[in-house]
Amino acid sequence: MTENALEVLRARGFIDWTTDDGGVKELFGKGMVTAYVGFDPTADSLHVGHLIPLMGLAWLQRLGHRPIVLAGGGTGMIGDPSMKSNERNLLTMDQIRHNVEGVKKQLAHFVSFDCGENSALLVNNYDWLSAMNFLEFLRDVGKFFTINKMIAKEHVRSRIEDPTKSLSFTEFSYTLLQSYDFYHLYTTYGCRLQLGEDYLKDLTADVIFRTPGMHPDIPALRQLRESGAEITSEMEVFFEVCPCHIIAVTGSDGKTTTTTLIAKILEHAGHRVWIGGNIGAPLLPQAADMTPTDIAVVELSSFQLMTMERSADIAVVTNVAPNHLDVHKDMAEYVQAKKNVFAHQSEAGKVILNYDNAITRGFAADANGTVEYFSRQTKPENGVYLEDGVIYRNGKRIMAAADIRIPGVHNIENYMAAACAVEGLATEEDIDEIARTFAGVEHRIEFVRELDGVKYYNDSIASSPSRTIAGLHSFHQKLVLIAGGYDKKIPFDVLGPEICAHVRLLILCGATAEKIEAAVKSAPNYLNGQPEILHAQTLEEAVRLAKQYTVPGDIVTLSPACAAFDQFKNFMVRGETYKTLVQGL
Repeated sequence: MTENALEVLRARGFIDWTTDDGGVKELFGKGMVTAYVGFDPTADSLHVGHLIPLMGLAWLQRLGHRPIVLAGGGTGMIGDPSMKSNERNLLTMDQIRHNVEGVKKQLAHFVSFDCGENSALLVNNYDWLSAMNFLEFLRDVGKFFTINKMIAKEHVRSRIEDPTKSLSFTEFSYTLLQSYDFYHLYTTYGCRLQLGEDYLKDLTADVIFRTPGMHPDIPALRQLRESGAEITSEMEVFFEVCPCHIIAVTGSDGKTTTTTLIAKILEHAGHRVWIGGNIGAPLLPQAADMTPTDIAVVELSSFQLMTMERSADIAVVTNVAPNHLDVHKDMAEYVQAKKNVFAHQSEAGKVILNYDNAITRGFAADANGTVEYFSRQTKPENGVYLEDGVIYRNGKRIMAAADIRIPGVHNIENYMAAACAVEGLATEEDIDEIARTFAGVEHRIEFVRELDGVKYYNDSIASSPSRTIAGLHSFHQKLVLIAGGYDKKIPFDVLGPEICAHVRLLILCGATAEKIEAAVKSAPNYLNGQPEILHAQTLEEAVRLAKQYTVPGDIVTLSPACAAFDQFKNFMVRGETYKTLVQGL
């Protein structure tokens, strides 16, 4: 199970979309996953439409996971899951048994029913549905479904409104039975994953929590909204119930470091601080323990912000550059999501913007509250700036940039953003103390070791070109760079010239290796085959090549410019793997 099963399926074209991409990735990172595909045994042979989900199950089993094939012996007796045709002719139990046996023979060509711990299972929902009596079913299952919601579903409403079609109570009950199937598979077999089409069509609830990785405009969610369901998220509800002030940080780069700095500075100043959002533990379950004098500091991704209709009291936007274009429809949608961090502020709110970033500087025109800037390149009228190596707030000295323990000009920007955010809540002394003592967030230009005069750094958090560029600018010599990974459909054009300027040896691995190489070789400053470019199949091979081609005085950094999902669960696992490999040299 060293391969990421989700990415194997995606690479082979088996995945259109998932309800929670991040959650599914995390699930596969925890060990063996049990997943199921269902079919109604209306015939003794499956049709070609079942091939893709069955191949998905087959690949999951090859990768160490357990498949379940669910035969709808019970549901198949009463209704049509498509809800598109007239009432189906009911099958006898003998016909269903015959059909299930025929299908099992076909399934044996795809999955193994006798291979140990992850042997496939063929189960029949008749076995548990038939054991329930009618009163038990109404009491334990039916009470969780409202007729209003069920009628509002498109596939039900179309049958009701069309006088040429009929819909019996029997077939109407299909949704309830199908929902109970997943509950039974979860409680009995630990099944957590459903494959196949239309797996959201029978979702029925008044309030539905959308996970950040699920785009809010997918058809299933649109239909649920039209049916009257409220689609929300953990962070949206937290913003509604939080009793204290909220400081929110977003941006393409620097979110986690800036969020952490703000929290640490406030804690040093004596405040009770809660940190969360895109990092740490969920804040909603902790809201009841918060008081009005506390401060919540949250990191927010574009996925979390897309549907936010409330904004933080103090909003920070570190920068905006192309990112996550594999999920967002386009750059405009991504930018608009970032704006939501301050778009719903009142006049009492404050938004802190990076003046040196053209996109964020332009956000000021849409702000309702006070606007403050931070800048390394100029003196904004209101905010924090860098002059002659010293950080100032509106002309008052805060600290020397050289006092910042963590390297990189981007971290100077992170400190300036944090200084803006804590104005009136902490002193210059609080900021300076954290700058001198804070060693940085793991996987962000993290020093790993020095071996034979070569220094190794872990910058696995760099999952976009702009992050990698910031990392390259953190050093004052040409580097050995290990890059490449999952393709988020981000262009690498801006990265090519920077690599040519700051890298002497480029080691590429992962799905984007060829794209990055093309960007480097097409850069105007790519001359005489410099930098030298090597390819590796794995991160382990990349580390070995780095050791082979380095000399004393060199710096090697893992700064991939890509997400980790082509080979790893996430950037943290990638970073830990890199550190282990380096320590083992």
